[in-house]
Amino acid sequence: DIATADLAAVRAEMARRIMALNRLPDSESTLANIDPSQIDVVAFPEPWRFKLDLDDQGVREGWFKPTCNVSDWRPIRTDLNTGWDTQGFGREIPAYGWYRAQVPVGDGGSNRKFFYLHFGAADEQAWVYLNGREIFEHSARSTGLTPHNLWLLPFSASLDATLNRSEPNVLV
Repeated sequence: DIATADLAAVRAEMARRIMALNRLPDSESTLANIDPSQIDVVAFPEPWRFKLDLDDQGVREGWFKPTCNVSDWRPIRTDLNTGWDTQGFGREIPAYGWYRAQVPVGDGGSNRKFFYLHFGAADEQAWVYLNGREIFEHSARSTGLTPHNLWLLPFSASLDATLNRSEPNVLV
């Protein structure tokens, strides 16, 4: 509420956010020389697999590893623009949600030059693993934004360095 807010604190927060946005990659200049006719968009099949992590044990227990037993992970839709709470996973907050899917390389995948993942949003922060290796972090630490302001910010991650072009790839 601007009528009761500490205006110095509001200005400082605005400056911090602008500086954080300036540190993000310039997607327009990155994409300027790409021929759109050479782009293939491959959608992930639905549903993904999901497990709620109330005790923040997933990293410690290696849930990101391709060999992780996922027999108790349940299907979840990621194309509905809804959270896990609306899909029967409860409303426990704070908690971490782990999503898992196989990367759809598609036809001719071994001939493609570049592979990127694009996320429209991640509520609130995201650590992306491919084949058991962390390849990208979209967090308050990496962006300088607060989790509250970060969750609607789209981001992309390159798969080029870690994508296996001849075998299945596990994204977590």
